[in-house]
Amino acid sequence: MKIQKQTTILGLLCISSVLSLRAHSATLMVSETGVDNPDCSAAPCRTISQAIMQAGIGDTILVAGGTYEGFSIDGHVSSSSVWFKSDEGAVLTTSVALVNMGPGTGFEGFTFEGGSASYLTAADSSAEILRNRFLDGVTNSAAPTIQVLGSSVAIVNNLFKGNSSPLGSTIFISESPTNQGGSNAAIINN
Repeated sequence: MKIQKQTTILGLLCISSVLSLRAHSATLMVSETGVDNPDCSAAPCRTISQAIMQAGIGDTILVAGGTYEGFSIDGHVSSSSVWFKSDEGAVLTTSVALVNMGPGTGFEGFTFEGGSASYLTAADSSAEILRNRFLDGVTNSAAPTIQVLGSSVAIVNNLFKGNSSPLGSTIFISESPTNQGGSNAAIINN
């Protein structure tokens, strides 16, 4: 009887935890016509950085069509898993860095165009990079289009066109300079 009661209580706690996580996941919106405000889930913010500051674990940041600055997000400082999605072909003109991000982090449907450094860097992270377009990036350094450092990354159905680097590298995979951990990348249909 005591074991059954403990199992029931443990089961209820697990269900409560799952429902709690789902209740807290939100869709935060970003639009060129938005205004940075304290609640991007109620009205679109202007910048992706403002939405990041409000994001929690499991949230989605939905970016409307337009041109935006890149950003850096560190999972130790903010949410450890956020899904970034462009619903209408948002264009990023500067770099994006995903650092210390956990499973459930994704980057989907963006166009990176005309950059002068690595478009996307995943360092000590777990991320999915899906259906993006990486166009006309030119670097004078050894920076590739996508840089994977000590991360587990799926790079699936992306388009790479007109990018150049002295290394000639579009996707560069290496261990992390901070924790010397190896990388694991699945590169499919690019």
